[in-house]
Amino acid sequence: MADLPRPVLRWIQSLDLSYAVKNVKRDLCNGFLVAEMCSRYYPRLIDMHTYSNSQNLERKRDNWQQLLKVFAKIDLPMTIQECEGAWTADGEGVVNVVRRIYEGLTGKVLPDPPVSNLPDYNNPGNRATLLMKDRELHRIPDASTQLRTMEAALLEKQMLQQIEEEQTETLKSSSPSKTREYIIEKGPQRKVTRNADVIQQTGVEIAGVKLKTVTRNVAQLRATKEMSTMMSMQRSTHNQSMSESLHKSSIESPQNINKSIREEPQPRVTILPIISILNEIVSAKIEASRLSLADGLLKLFQPTKDSSLLYFENLSEFSDEFNNEIFDTMTERMSVVIDCISRDDNEFWTLMHLIFGGLKQLLVSHSSFMHLIQFLTVLGNKMISSQPEETQRMFIEYGLDRVAAILNTSPEKREFLCHLIYCYCVPDPQSRIQMIKQLKDRLENTKTFISALSRLITYETEYNEDITDIFLYYALIGLNMASPVMRACSCSIIATISKHNAQTGLNMCTNLAALSGDSWWEIRAQLLVCVANIITSMDEDAHLEFQKYDMLDQMNTRDGDLSRMSEGSKMNTTHNSAKSLNSSKPQKSGRIATSPEQANLRDNIESLMDVLIGVFNAEAPQNLLKIGLIYLAPVAHYNSHLLRHYVELLLGAPEEVRSNVLDSNPMQAPNEDLYVLGGNAMRYR
Repeated sequence: MADLPRPVLRWIQSLDLSYAVKNVKRDLCNGFLVAEMCSRYYPRLIDMHTYSNSQNLERKRDNWQQLLKVFAKIDLPMTIQECEGAWTADGEGVVNVVRRIYEGLTGKVLPDPPVSNLPDYNNPGNRATLLMKDRELHRIPDASTQLRTMEAALLEKQMLQQIEEEQTETLKSSSPSKTREYIIEKGPQRKVTRNADVIQQTGVEIAGVKLKTVTRNVAQLRATKEMSTMMSMQRSTHNQSMSESLHKSSIESPQNINKSIREEPQPRVTILPIISILNEIVSAKIEASRLSLADGLLKLFQPTKDSSLLYFENLSEFSDEFNNEIFDTMTERMSVVIDCISRDDNEFWTLMHLIFGGLKQLLVSHSSFMHLIQFLTVLGNKMISSQPEETQRMFIEYGLDRVAAILNTSPEKREFLCHLIYCYCVPDPQSRIQMIKQLKDRLENTKTFISALSRLITYETEYNEDITDIFLYYALIGLNMASPVMRACSCSIIATISKHNAQTGLNMCTNLAALSGDSWWEIRAQLLVCVANIITSMDEDAHLEFQKYDMLDQMNTRDGDLSRMSEGSKMNTTHNSAKSLNSSKPQKSGRIATSPEQANLRDNIESLMDVLIGVFNAEAPQNLLKIGLIYLAPVAHYNSHLLRHYVELLLGAPEEVRSNVLDSNPMQAPNEDLYVLGGNAMRYR
């Protein structure tokens, strides 16, 4: 903290951060506390759940990249180079960034720090370490290095001058006449003119001397000579080793002489582009179905264009049978497709562009839509099993934008697309958190994101605190929205979390009890699913407290229970059913004093019973009554009051609902289906 000015120090201490800043370089380099500082001034722009308090370089870079977007929104200019100095743990860079943030958030101006380029060498402990850490040290030559450099430059200049003088003297001393007289010295003497270029004598042509200009200095010539010598030595060594190996192989195994001399070249595997692979599949299918296809569809395909591009652009014009056969052929050639798109990002982009363009055209009711989803599912699972990190990277860069575009415009396709998102995601918590963050950045609004989360959480098979915090955070936001669809999605998220962790669901019972009187039937249906999941996943202590709570209720309301038992045969009237439910609610008076933990657990269970009684009654719609009878059947025996209430509603239910419930077996969790049609409708047993 010594590098920060005193006003900045007091400001940081006044913010009451979650962690104390003791070392600026270490505590602020990952950007987590910096984000918390900004959240004090702009809470709506900062979601602390999206920031990771980790020293991993990728996590730090992600935090600062999010902060750069926030800085741009609050008119705080900050460059990526400044933030890079912060996340690389550069002490000076972190201090400069914090100073900028302080001035931008508080509106105060700090005086410029004193300029000092010299390190503090007076401290004995810093002399060697500062010299070793000085990044500019290698750029400062010492006196001996400078002297050697000057001597080498002077020597090179003298050599060049000497070479030029020698070349000049050679040109002056050599003349054509003297050269030619020397060459024909052995023959009869003849007079040679200066204009003669070639001398004819006994059929021999003698040309003039041509001088070659030397353009390299002595050092370069010496280096060339040494290089040629070294290469000749290497060739001789190689030839010697080859002869020794041949001699050895001839002694040990004469049959392997030819094999050691020349290895057979390995055949190269030719990988076709994805367009060529798809063109082959589509063209073969068109040729086989030429008689059955309409003339208008045949005219779509032009020889000058790729048949696969034309096919996917007009995918909805073809029949489901035609499309399904093409998609099945693509699935059969899955290994060829994976070899192609896993080697080049451009090939992966091309495939995603064509496939998701087709998904956007097809309706969910078409069987070809499900065949195409099945192809993408198999593709993602196989690529994740072989190249997990690379597959997720390519999908985020080239596929997630197209998924988000369909999620924004087609609510009925969200369930299938969310399943695809996890097919191309590495199955570990941090990778899924990264995928969720990337998806949020690409969606248009929070409503679409919460709806997508309600589908994504169904594929979480294990409880993880980090992922659960993200889902629960947005579920609480959705519970307070005006849209009933968002409240139903939020209840669905809490219901799925309760399946893995009952304590989280119990803590949310107070919030859920306020929704028990909601007019939207699917909100109440999700409340029933949530209650069933909480009771199912309760631990032994919670179940015991659940039973104690019921016993206290029987002690306090024994007389009322006897009267309600006599009225059980009159469940056909709505008035008597509502009166029975209201009188059977647990009473808060007469409780035995317990520990705070047990009291809190009892209050949560009481809120759980309030949700159940307020939703699951004879006045409920037929679909809601059916859902309650199916989901509560496995847990009704945990509480005698719940069991009695369940039997009363089952006997008073319409014959169609009762026969449907008794014919199925909810204990084995049959396949879920839609009770009502709609893009935002959810599936139930």
